[in-house]
Amino acid sequence: MIIIITVTIFKSIFCSISVESVEYLLKLSDEYQVKRIFNYCVKFLEDVRKTKENVMKMLKFADLYHLDELRQICCDKVLKNLRLNNLSEVVHFEELDRESLQFILTQRIQYLEAKNLYH
Repeated sequence: MIIIITVTIFKSIFCSISVESVEYLLKLSDEYQVKRIFNYCVKFLEDVRKTKENVMKMLKFADLYHLDELRQICCDKVLKNLRLNNLSEVVHFEELDRESLQFILTQRIQYLEAKNLYH
């Protein structure tokens, strides 16, 4: 009964989901092991347009919930294409942990090396 009520509540919240509200939904669905809602949230994050304003928040979710595909999407869509001197313009860039920063820079280097191989 509690699970049915929880799923109903999640579905009503999910109708008006935004990047801002997904943090709450992810936390609750992970805590109560409601995989269906958790997967909806992950799918939303993977599909939502990545910008300099929201990409760090999404990377935070990816790290917290071990969402490797979301992490890769963030790098592919936004971070990989930014010049290093523009990375500081990304909202919350300074809050990145060492591992995430290393991942982003490695992705950028691989991108540049591959680009140079084909030109």
